[in-house]
Amino acid sequence: MIFSKSSTLQISNLGDNDLSLGWQDNSTNYSDFQDLVVNIQATDNRLTLGRGLQDSPQGKNIDLWNVTALVNTKFTVYREPAFDN
Repeated sequence: MIFSKSSTLQISNLGDNDLSLGWQDNSTNYSDFQDLVVNIQATDNRLTLGRGLQDSPQGKNIDLWNVTALVNTKFTVYREPAFDN
């Protein structure tokens, strides 16, 4: 498993608050940690409207508890043909 061992993860500091997470799946003889790479950049941007409880035990998908103004929304719903119900 690629995520189960700390030996399969390499964390690199790219500077300017950027990090790179690279995983190695150990299915090859070389360890370049390029099998899965995620680059992360820190930000001080505010969370998008509706995301207030996503990291809490209440874990709502869309949190509009404290919103008092009208909010225009657009939802797109996709379905898999294999689950035609």
